[in-house]
Amino acid sequence: RFRLFFGMVKVTVDLIARCTTQRRRRDEKDEAFLRRLTHVNLSDKKLDKIEGLERCASLGCLYLYENRISRIENLDFALNLTHLYIQDNNIAVMK
Repeated sequence: RFRLFFGMVKVTVDLIARCTTQRRRRDEKDEAFLRRLTHVNLSDKKLDKIEGLERCASLGCLYLYENRISRIENLDFALNLTHLYIQDNNIAVMK
């Protein structure tokens, strides 16, 4: 059974939690969990924009390949980001 989805996918805490190998500690609040994440793999999620990751302050490696992203933006929070995988998107110009 196929389900077609047209529209923007929203990056939520639940989506981020499913897209990392790091596990939430028992009784850990969303803010603490997101703050300590270092790797998030949001590849092939039909994302149109980079957004919703601002609380991931320790992010060092971000996988965003095979989405619909047209601009590299909203990453100024990611001071520890060393690896950004963003191939196979709709990015035409990098400034």
